Amino acid sequence: MRARGVGVIEWTRTCPEMDKAQLLIVQALEKAGWEDMVVTPQTSGTRALENLIRIATVALESNVQFVVQGGGFHGSGSLNRLAGLAGFKDVAANTGNPIMFLDDPKQGENGLDYRDSFARQMRVARNGNAKRVFLAESVLGVGGGRHVDPDSINDIAAEVKADGGLFILDAVQSSLRREGLDERLFVRKGTGTQDECKPDMVAISKGWAAGMGVAFSAANRKLVDQAKHNGLGGGNDTFSIQPAAAAAVIEVVDIYGDGAFQENLGAQTRQFHDRLQELVEASPTATDVSGDGMMLGIGFTDAESQAAALKKSTQLGLFVAPGGGNRIRLLPPTDWDNETRLKAEGILAGVLNANGQE
Repeated sequence: MRARGVGVIEWTRTCPEMDKAQLLIVQALEKAGWEDMVVTPQTSGTRALENLIRIATVALESNVQFVVQGGGFHGSGSLNRLAGLAGFKDVAANTGNPIMFLDDPKQGENGLDYRDSFARQMRVARNGNAKRVFLAESVLGVGGGRHVDPDSINDIAAEVKADGGLFILDAVQSSLRREGLDERLFVRKGTGTQDECKPDMVAISKGWAAGMGVAFSAANRKLVDQAKHNGLGGGNDTFSIQPAAAAAVIEVVDIYGDGAFQENLGAQTRQFHDRLQELVEASPTATDVSGDGMMLGIGFTDAESQAAALKKSTQLGLFVAPGGGNRIRLLPPTDWDNETRLKAEGILAGVLNANGQE
């Protein structure tokens, strides 16, 4: 059976809930400016990203080098796991380093800036005439909710694509929702155009199903067709989404389409961020608030202070996750209300010891 709609591929098994969920993702991507994308359901964000890496490797049919953000990029593990796959073995066997890590980004006014690191790595770690695949997040979740300068992403993506390479946006943790994509993303400064820096592929995940095991990989149809022509086998059209997860996708998309829900989410996010800034400024150990939207992080002076904050948060009933660089990660619920937000702020005030008192 083939689901109706642009960009939807055939399933090996299907049901109405799955068809509708897949179509909703296609429509959401089209609304965001990604047209003629082949959307494939997956069981996890890792699987979705690995599927896109396979497509890129096979479609380019050349020496490939992956350009990856340093500082806590979510997809680094996927690249390491793919070293065992046949398509990636060929890449790894090439002369030179198959992965170019953009380490030591600069902390600029608009976030982490990788452009100097990219220019430096192109001089010392460039793999001959390799076609490059740029993998990027707009907010480094694993890195502690660190915002990336949109112009940094745009400029590197444009250079990679101009040289015949590809750009994969890793939105597994944010799912294009939680971080509230910066309006400057994918619009090149000075040109105002999208084509030269718009992602060729997008990986999105659990944010579309309230945390259930569902993900989607989306790739430009021409790339998928080229990869299949070059011999890409299973993985791009393998059934892997459950009806319950598909039903959750349908419900979540419906909720997110509610104007009142979006208005409340925006208001809660702004108030929470402002309060975090106040708490951090008054804290003896916290250094800064980072991130965007509902993907936030708090930095600390040292690892000991970070560990203490993690421990105290758990004791007081607020779950936070560790992040890179002495940071903690905050992922508030998107459906929270004033009572929930104020409770979280009260706990964080105790965690940060904002007044220098227990």
